[in-house]
Amino acid sequence: MPGSCCLVRGIGIEVLGARILGSTVIPKPGAQIRILIGEPMELPARMDERQTESARIELERRLIGMHLDLDTRTGFTDTQPLQLSPAG
Repeated sequence: MPGSCCLVRGIGIEVLGARILGSTVIPKPGAQIRILIGEPMELPARMDERQTESARIELERRLIGMHLDLDTRTGFTDTQPLQLSPAG
């Protein structure tokens, strides 16, 4: 996720966290797909290493939270739930 923060900070756009349930699986025809779009996350055009890491951790926290929210809404039980990285 540091790449996401580095990519958007230089072009002045907002990061929208998006989590797509089953994004690594090709859905069958007629399957229901649920998409959750998070709140925008604004990043300054210039960030030092500490700010970039802080933004990465916040983005990771938001995406994992959205993942867990979708799991709860759909009744999905993940055998290996996502967790914050050790640095986060």
